[in-house]
Formats: sequence, C-alpha cells, structure tokens
Amino acid sequence: MGKKNIQIEKQINILEKIPMKISNFLVSFVSTAKEMHLKYKNIYLYGGSIRDIIMERDINDYDITTGFNNRETKRILNKMNLDVEKRENCPFVYTHMGDKEIQFGEKETVPVDFTINSFKFFISSKKLIGAKTAMKDLQKGIIKQHEDKSSRIFRRALYMLYKYPTFKISSSTKKEMKKMKLNKKKIISFLKDKSMPIEDFISIGREVGLKIHL
Repeated sequence: MGKKNIQIEKQINILEKIPMKISNFLVSFVSTAKEMHLKYKNIYLYGGSIRDIIMERDINDYDITTGFNNRETKRILNKMNLDVEKRENCPFVYTHMGDKEIQFGEKETVPVDFTINSFKFFISSKKLIGAKTAMKDLQKGIIKQHEDKSSRIFRRALYMLYKYPTFKISSSTKKEMKKMKLNKKKIISFLKDKSMPIEDFISIGREVGLKIHL
C-alpha cells in the first residue's frame, strides 16, 4: 500500500503556472466530460511534471490520471476536436497541444518512485497534495525513495542526478542503492530508453558509491 498523501500547507494553483493554452485545455477536458454525462472522476495531474512546474522549469509533457478508460478518454478528446494517439502495447492515450505532449491514463500504472514526484494536482478543486515530505524534499533538493521498491528506482535516481546536478540522494536511499551490483550488460538494459549517456551513468553511479564492474 502506498504512503498516505496529505494536502500540503502552502497551496499552489498549478493552472496559473503553466501556459494558458494548456491550462484552458485541462479545464475544458473536465467540463467536456461533465457535459457528456460521463460518471465524474477525480481528474488530476501527477508526477514529475508538477515537480518541474513548481521549480519553474519548461515542461514538455504532462501526465494526467482521468479515472476513465481509454475509450471514454478518446470520446472526450474527439468531442474537443483533438487528434488522439494510441501507441502499441501502451496503456495510455496521447494528444498534443503544439509541441507539448499530454498523456492520459485511467490510473497511475507504477508506484511513485521519489517523494518529489508524489505530487497530485486535482483540476476541479485546484488542490495540490503530496507525500508529507514532498515539498520539503523538493525545496532541499533531496531524492528520496517513496513507494517503488524495484531496481528501476536506482536507474531513476541516477537519471535525476543527471538532470538536476545540484540535487542529492537521501542517505537511506543511497544505502539501498549501494547494495546493488552493476555490470555493463545490466547498465545497457537500464539505458535502453537512451535517457542518458552510459558514460554519465557510470560516472554518477560511482560518485554515489555503486559497485560497477565493467
């Protein structure tokens, strides 16, 4: 079971911090779903996009949980006269607003990796919630394991350091990471998405104290 989310003390209206075109789209998506008399769900933005919005970084993609299945989501987007993309072997539906990609899912499909990615912003109520330590860890630049207990977490942690060089991994997460032994084959498998150069992965991993055998 995931850790309990709580409303953070300082409320931030995410809709006011993103491009107006995206903000208007999100509000319109909710209102269109209501107009179509679909059973209303809690529609929210979640994950790393909110982290980057709070940090005032440029956002290229937005992740949305709708509570609707893909067929219902497609109906809503078609009603809004938007192109819909469904990728092979992928549980999500996509659309684009200019150069921004918007991903829709019925539910979050994987456990949240770090506390700083645990934010959720509910579009109708404009409520921002997150793990109890989410905002504090974000303000301090701490990468701390949250719900995800898989080996994916360690690859993601190194990617976060690659993306945010001033951040640091929490002592508890680093302790778990140091138990992992990596060889070139496993590293190549981790980086099949080409998220970062293998040389940087190895360099950052060794700085953290990972056992890497090439």
